[in-house]
Amino acid sequence: MAKRRPLDPARADRFGWEQGDLEFSQCFRCRRKTPGEEVCTAFPGGIPEAIRTNDVDHRRPYPGDQGVLFEAEEC
Repeated sequence: MAKRRPLDPARADRFGWEQGDLEFSQCFRCRRKTPGEEVCTAFPGGIPEAIRTNDVDHRRPYPGDQGVLFEAEEC
């Protein structure tokens, strides 16, 4: 889930996107995620918020991931 920032009144009338305005969770592109759920092979009991919000890069080990890391889904 993307981090939510408070609305900046100075930008409220802007129509368009700037780099960094929209951020997808790394889980969105991971082949190990269960579609429609917030679980995956690494975290069958639930993906930690730090990973879902991209505060942690799951291409590196994370406590409790059972040695299973991010793997990009093929397009």
